[in-house]
Amino acid sequence: MNIKNKVLVYLTWRDSLLSFTQPEFPDAGRQVIAGTIESNEEAAAAALRELSEESGIGNAEIERVLGNYYYSMSKFGRNEIQHRHVVHARLSDAIPIAETWTHFERHPSTGGEPIEFRLQWLPLFKKEPELIAGHGFFIPMLEHFLRENMAA
Repeated sequence: MNIKNKVLVYLTWRDSLLSFTQPEFPDAGRQVIAGTIESNEEAAAAALRELSEESGIGNAEIERVLGNYYYSMSKFGRNEIQHRHVVHARLSDAIPIAETWTHFERHPSTGGEPIEFRLQWLPLFKKEPELIAGHGFFIPMLEHFLRENMAA
């Protein structure tokens, strides 16, 4: 079985989580920013790199690594296990940003044409965001830390 190191980015702004869909690949569902951790790259550095590549956001700050888990991609027809490192990054509440926008990843790691991402902020704390393929696994922990910070 092939094991790949991946990073998932839980980017928060105010009380929302950044998510996206891919119009060219509707079966890919709603996701958070994610990608492959390059050799000798730390999860936090990979998170900031992927965030910039897939959303255009370059001014986020790392809050913490929430944890890691393994996820089998077999139900998606891939003989792959992902070792996912989940990183919480944050945009300052003072930064104005659109509720939704489109961004193109110009140089996808798989090669080929640029990939269109439709990005959207999802509210936290009301109901758990519906994310595909285990992307929401650490949402309860993220909400715990966010509540803790609000109380401080």
